[in-house]
Amino acid sequence: MQDSKAVYRYAKALFELANEQKVLETVHSDMQLIEKVIKESRELRSLIKSPVVKFDKKNEIFNEIFGTHISALTKTFVNLVIKKHREGNFADVVTQFHRIYLEKNDIEEVYLTSAVQLDKQFKDEIISFIQKDTKHKVQLEEQI
Repeated sequence: MQDSKAVYRYAKALFELANEQKVLETVHSDMQLIEKVIKESRELRSLIKSPVVKFDKKNEIFNEIFGTHISALTKTFVNLVIKKHREGNFADVVTQFHRIYLEKNDIEEVYLTSAVQLDKQFKDEIISFIQKDTKHKVQLEEQI
C-alpha cells in the first residue's frame, strides 16, 4: 500500500511540475520512451531492481541510455527517483504518470484487437462512435 501511494505522489508531482513549466507533452513523450525501453530490456529491468548496484551507478547508466533523448526535467526526475531508492517502482510511476496524463487531458484509451488489419475508415468510425458515447478524446491502441 505504501508503494502505491508513493508511486501516485511521484507521478502526480512530475505531472504538475511539467504542466507548470509548460513541458508536459515533452515529458509525456520522455516517459513513453522510458517505458518502452524498460519493457524491451530485461537487463535494464534487472538493473533497476538490483539492490547491489549503487544509485550513482544506476544514474550513470540511465544517463548513458537516455541522456540526449529526454528533457532536463525528466532526467532530473529519474535521478531523484533513483536517489530516493524508488527505482524498483519506476515502471509503476511511468504507468501512473500516463494515467494522470490521459485523465487530465480527457483522453480515453481504447484497445482494439482484431484478426486482420482494419482500414483507416473503419477505425475512424470506431473512434467516432466511442467519442460520441463517452464525450472523451480517444487514443486507439490496435493489436492484430
